[in-house]
Amino acid sequence: MHQRIAWSVILLCLCTSVSSPAQGGRPPIESVLPGYYGFGVSSFGCCLDWPGQVKASHGIQWNYLYWYQLMGANQWYLETKLQRAHDLGAIPVITHYQLLERGQQAGHTGENDWDVVIQAVQNAAVMREYYDNVQWVMQIAAASGYPAIFQTEPDSTTWLRLFHTGGTNDAGNGYAAVAASGHPDLSGLPNTIAGYAQALVRLRDIHAPNNVYMGLCEFDFRNGQNPEHSVTFIQSMNAQWDVLFTDKIIKYSTRDCGWWDAFSQTDQDRFLTWISAITGATGLKYISWQTVIGAADYGLMPDFPAQQRISPLVSAGAVGCLFDLQTLNGPPHSTPAHGYMCSPPVDHPAYNSLDRLAERLQRYYEAPIHVGGSPSLPARLRIER
Repeated sequence: MHQRIAWSVILLCLCTSVSSPAQGGRPPIESVLPGYYGFGVSSFGCCLDWPGQVKASHGIQWNYLYWYQLMGANQWYLETKLQRAHDLGAIPVITHYQLLERGQQAGHTGENDWDVVIQAVQNAAVMREYYDNVQWVMQIAAASGYPAIFQTEPDSTTWLRLFHTGGTNDAGNGYAAVAASGHPDLSGLPNTIAGYAQALVRLRDIHAPNNVYMGLCEFDFRNGQNPEHSVTFIQSMNAQWDVLFTDKIIKYSTRDCGWWDAFSQTDQDRFLTWISAITGATGLKYISWQTVIGAADYGLMPDFPAQQRISPLVSAGAVGCLFDLQTLNGPPHSTPAHGYMCSPPVDHPAYNSLDRLAERLQRYYEAPIHVGGSPSLPARLRIER
């Protein structure tokens, strides 16, 4: 089927700043991302169309919309999520989160979740179904004709580094069924963690070469220690990633009651040093994933528009932040799943209020912080048939 890439009016305005296209006809990710530090939000079922409603009421330009692509999600689900992102003018972030779930379904158990993940990647039958699903997701995303980011396995990628490389942080170590899975597109790839990474990129290159970008998760599970371990792991994958994801953005010295008044500049600086070393060595920008509403927006913008806490993130390679909107009822950061033991008082500015979040974002977007690349909204890419 013949395809050609037709640029939107927005992208035509950006042609002078766009470098040569990436492999497969994709323009560089810098031409797709906004040229400023942007914000996104989750698209979980309980949240309905709050992002659309607040965009209409506050004029907020959401830049990203993310969801979990779990087992059992059908074509209607994926297409609906992609369309919702496009309707918002946001880049869809497909968070592929299936290694743990597939391992559990196959009967693997362990004391920790990473025990299950490590067993799953070594199971050829599990991984064949896993790669089949990745291929299917790529094909659906390609058919949408718009830019999308495929975010691979939050938590699990870092677990593989920490617990499946024999302490070497070398992705060439640690068995993972790749060619051994029998997937026809993956013959010749090594049966290692590096081969697993290369498999994901190869499936993108074959089935969604023009519009899907690859995002690798590397989480700060060691409180800013040993960034060289992450660098070694990423470089040893020998795979071409487009953007990084990590899970930290604002550091508090405690998660007990009173955390909202315990911002830690020491821990914040340690994190910035950690992520700067990784982005500097890899040349990749990063997005903060699944950040806690209330804790994150209050910590980022306590005296906005002073911008004193966002700008250092940008200097460290940050291009955006994705908020975790789990429910419209109550403050989600007070739940154990988020790690904060209690919620701030209702009259405290850190209290999880979606109205306060919307107001902060509205003020922010009046003068967003430039990060390079496109000078305005994300470019739109349509594949015509």
